[in-house]
Amino acid sequence: MMKKVLKYSVLIPIASLMYLILEDLGYKVDPARWETYVTLITGILISLGIVKGQS
Repeated sequence: MMKKVLKYSVLIPIASLMYLILEDLGYKVDPARWETYVTLITGILISLGIVKGQS
């Protein structure tokens, strides 16, 4: 199970789901800022070898 969670192609939809949940809960999140955070976090996780990059 952990191997599937640690793929880039699964991490991005999870981040999108988190964004939708925050929006539904009433939090105002700027989409451009959210994209920046997701890009930075996934980049760090890929660099550390925790998440497999796109291939």
